[in-house]
Amino acid sequence: MNRIFRFIICFLFVAIQLFAQEENSFEKQTANTKIVGEEYFSSYILMDWDNLEQLLADSSSFGDPTGQPIFNSVMKYGKIAVMKTFREAYATIEEMKFTKIRSFYSGNHAIFEGNLDWTTNLRNGKTVRSVMPIITILKVENGLVSEHRDYADYAPFLSEYRKVNSSN
Repeated sequence: MNRIFRFIICFLFVAIQLFAQEENSFEKQTANTKIVGEEYFSSYILMDWDNLEQLLADSSSFGDPTGQPIFNSVMKYGKIAVMKTFREAYATIEEMKFTKIRSFYSGNHAIFEGNLDWTTNLRNGKTVRSVMPIITILKVENGLVSEHRDYADYAPFLSEYRKVNSSN
């Protein structure tokens, strides 16, 4: 009986130590994700592609599944393809401002929710300005962003786009 009791005590001690290590590791990972995620997201909104590129993993991916029906965009895989998209496809965006509703960080994920106020040049002398809800989810691995996903409500953009294109 005494032997079983000692075994249970040892088992509990080891389990508590392992749990504490995992919790500490999770907290460190979350703290690192917050640092990297905030700098990356700020660079994204400011369209500071040089700084953003330094925070992007070579095997990264970017996608906006909600924008696919409007812009016919597809997932981009690899740092070179992602940066080409940002530097070329985003070149018509004159300005982006983000009003944060909330952000949170958990393990290796950073989530930003808010409203994006953006102006894009249609290359026909007209511009469209709209404000739309957006959620951005980043995955951080080894101190770099490995996945970037945007999910936005493009209805406000389409409404403004139609107004601009229906006017003379």
